[in-house]
Amino acid sequence: MRKLGRPLSDLRHIIFTHSHFDHVGSAAAIIKATGAKTYMHEADAKIAEEGGGFRTMRAAPGLLQRVLFRIFWHPNKRFESFHIDQTLKDGDVLELVGGFKVVHVPGHSAGHIVLLWKEDKVMFAGDIGTNLLSIGDPIGFENEKIGRESQRKLGKMDYEAIVFGHGRPITSNASEKIRRVWP
Repeated sequence: MRKLGRPLSDLRHIIFTHSHFDHVGSAAAIIKATGAKTYMHEADAKIAEEGGGFRTMRAAPGLLQRVLFRIFWHPNKRFESFHIDQTLKDGDVLELVGGFKVVHVPGHSAGHIVLLWKEDKVMFAGDIGTNLLSIGDPIGFENEKIGRESQRKLGKMDYEAIVFGHGRPITSNASEKIRRVWP
């Protein structure tokens, strides 16, 4: 915000795709600095409000995922808790900056969501997958079977661009590229 020359108070809303530490670890400090309203799926809100207590997660298949899982997944790590102002569920629409459609895609996390923005043109995908070396799995799943169903759900949707929590965005023909990986 400062690099953009904007006051921190301009950040008025924070939508969390899920409650894992790497997505919420500094949330309390940001909320204190901005006064932003917070949003998260109801299945993950308790973790945010308790500052941890992560559910069991297993590494996704593949060498890269197993290595990254061992390096980055710390289930006992705590963070400063924060309040969720509005819990979300599948199908909700947040009337913010053109409207965000909430799509519940559990698997990586029970409360994981993706957001469709700008009349379904841009997908904010969180950790349903990554685009590090190529489109692939997140580092782990709380429930791999359900996660695979969610990935296929993403493959059936239409959007022009997709932004991942980890890895490069895809800025054109994104849904076609996703369908090749998660048909």
